[in-house]
Amino acid sequence: NVANSLKKSLRAGDIVARWAGDEFAVVLPNATPEQAKAVQRKINDLLPTVSLPDFKKGKAPVNIVRKK
Repeated sequence: NVANSLKKSLRAGDIVARWAGDEFAVVLPNATPEQAKAVQRKINDLLPTVSLPDFKKGKAPVNIVRKK
């Protein structure tokens, strides 16, 4: 399960949710930009190990958006 795999890359209190189809949103409350980048790296490292049917194995965009 992709969501459960993503949860393993998150900090306690972070939230992962299916956005649409094979897209997921991750909410990182009170994360600094450095913490968000660290989570992004963990997710990028995780992607080759999970099954994403609509993408080539391990190829999926991971974007960070910061709410101001």
